[in-house]
Amino acid sequence: MSDTTAPQGLNADELAELEEFLMSDNTPDACMDVSTLDGFLTCILSCPTRPEAEEWINWIWDTEAAEEQPSFDSQAQSDLMYGLIARHAAALEATLKAQSEDYEPVFFYQDEDGEVPALDEWCIGYMIAMADYYEQWHDLLAAKPGLFEPIRLFGTEDGQESLNKTLEALNTEEFEARMQAFAGEIRTAALNIFREVHA
Repeated sequence: MSDTTAPQGLNADELAELEEFLMSDNTPDACMDVSTLDGFLTCILSCPTRPEAEEWINWIWDTEAAEEQPSFDSQAQSDLMYGLIARHAAALEATLKAQSEDYEPVFFYQDEDGEVPALDEWCIGYMIAMADYYEQWHDLLAAKPGLFEPIRLFGTEDGQESLNKTLEALNTEEFEARMQAFAGEIRTAALNIFREVHA
């Protein structure tokens, strides 16, 4: 039986509506896209001490300095976008807490068939939040660096540089399979990190 009290996540149309706004002229050039936002929120929700929204919300709009703000066409649009972000975060937190099989990071895809996930954006979002609250993550990073390895590979310049050398040697079929495997490893890492912190 489904839990009717669980937070209602965004459907595909609502995610598309949020993505359209994030990528619109209403937002700064350094605004996150939906995949980056999902990775960012996953890390924020996993922090040992949860920061208040007022501390991190501006990083969504301006990943470089958290200074620039979006412009809204109306108060209704503002309420809608902040509401979509809040709902997404609430549903995401519920799936992380439950260690749910339904948990799926929001990945883009490199191909029209949806076979090759693009993992950089999500992992970069996660790493932005880790950098913002590094003092909270330092001890766990030092003790169990392997927990974070799949996310670090795609979310940092050093990781991507070493990763590219490996991926470039693969043929198309091997590349597709490896990227799908990496997507699973990132999903597992996100769940494991949350469990490690909040067990």
